[in-house]
Amino acid sequence: MKNRKRISQIYNMFHMSDIAKVTAFRIQSRYKFLKDLLRSETGQVLVVGCGSRDEMSILNKKCKGIGIDISEVAVRKSKRRYPQFEYSVGDAQDLPFKDNSIDCLICSEVIEHLENDEKFIEEAHRVLRKNGRLILTTPNWISWYGFARKCGEVLLRRSLTSGNQPIDHWYTYWSLKKKTMKFFQLNSFQGLWFFPPFGKGKYMIPDSISLSIIKIFDPVNIWFRKVIPYIGHNLVFDLTNKK
Repeated sequence: MKNRKRISQIYNMFHMSDIAKVTAFRIQSRYKFLKDLLRSETGQVLVVGCGSRDEMSILNKKCKGIGIDISEVAVRKSKRRYPQFEYSVGDAQDLPFKDNSIDCLICSEVIEHLENDEKFIEEAHRVLRKNGRLILTTPNWISWYGFARKCGEVLLRRSLTSGNQPIDHWYTYWSLKKKTMKFFQLNSFQGLWFFPPFGKGKYMIPDSISLSIIKIFDPVNIWFRKVIPYIGHNLVFDLTNKK
């Protein structure tokens, strides 16, 4: 309980901070992809890690959306932006929902920040109905971002994390598949975001330059999603519950 409270406080601060424009563009690109993926989804749809920005924008009007986040600040902000959905403050590793009550669960850029990812996968299996859908997205070690992070960790001789978050365990296609295969069947996967990093913190390339590069080459970036998915910065798994 004490650890959960500490993590909650950290993410309360995280969701009160601003992000660089190039990071916002990358996040919005992921939202658009997920929205297209969910355009025909109906029933009870749960977004684990609903965040404070536009995570809930991925849901269509036909589904009954529910957002959950460990941060009270995130839930409050998301509820203000998307009041049509239900919300709950809670832990992804202990979901406050009944067995077989959810039709589709989306966990986007969250599983890598969990202390016990296997517990979350078990919880997703529990709350999803038979043949329910689980969509996972998470950073990929085998990518430009993974290479840059490893180089930074070697040079600085310490662990580096996205946004200085306390837990940030990235995956590969094979390690994520191994984690999920006990309870879920992988239907399809794609990679997202094939641009290299544009820096970190005060060492970021100016947005005026990086955004210009991204907008010129974004059609190629989108084409790469199915052509070379294994090296995208984000892995996208579309899975079915084995119940």
